[in-house]
Amino acid sequence: MSPRISLVKWLVARGRQLWHMHQWQASEQCWRQVLCYAEPGTAAWRWAQARLAALAERRQDYAQARQHVRALLRVQQKQARWYYHLGRLYYKECDRSLQRRALRALRRAVRLEPEKARYWSVLGRCLADLGHPRAALRCLYRAWQLQPRSQRYLLELLELLLASDRFAEAQRVAEQARFIWRSQPTWESVRQHLRFLRALQQQRSAQQLPIESMLLPFPGARADAGDTGSPSRTATALPTTSDNSGSDTIEPVILRLDPAHALSQRCLGFRGRS
Repeated sequence: MSPRISLVKWLVARGRQLWHMHQWQASEQCWRQVLCYAEPGTAAWRWAQARLAALAERRQDYAQARQHVRALLRVQQKQARWYYHLGRLYYKECDRSLQRRALRALRRAVRLEPEKARYWSVLGRCLADLGHPRAALRCLYRAWQLQPRSQRYLLELLELLLASDRFAEAQRVAEQARFIWRSQPTWESVRQHLRFLRALQQQRSAQQLPIESMLLPFPGARADAGDTGSPSRTATALPTTSDNSGSDTIEPVILRLDPAHALSQRCLGFRGRS
């Protein structure tokens, strides 16, 4: 074994040790030295690029993180995970032009590995932000079908259904989830809340009254950059709906997170827009 290979192995082991010890700056120095000594395309080089991308994302330097992911794509063009990470990094920028790039990268990831639920989930959220709620619902349905026991994907689907003013469909989805999550009493409260909102919508539609904003136990999201009037990531992207009479226009329900609700404290565990 040559001294260079021994040095690269030692740097990789040291970088992983510092990573697990949460010494981010020292770990980054080790991974940069790995890039200097390792041959491009080797396993150690790819590991260093991935770690440096994660460290750049951690300090919210998304442009630097995308450079490391693109370097990985140049040597592994058929790896769906790099397209997913590239699209996710574009999506975190909250810029319309960058989100279109995120859409292209995420679609490529879905074509390469259609069985990954998280790829469909991020693609659905990106489509919702860009104003394509029907396509977003198909992606979120697909993510939930791939992992039916995931509360995260189910709640993302319910959030978009409620933002689209599709109360009956959201209630049917919650009824299906009730059989999966029988041991958790919070789902019974979700089902009752959906039934109440459905009845309230029918009553207001019959009286031709505008539907006011309601407090729902589902995860909210920050608005896009430059949009300070809507707290939901889907409210600005969804068209208005009409009532049964066809005379008045009803504004879509705006979702807001109730911090005191049990779901927001125990079940969600949302970590930003990952």
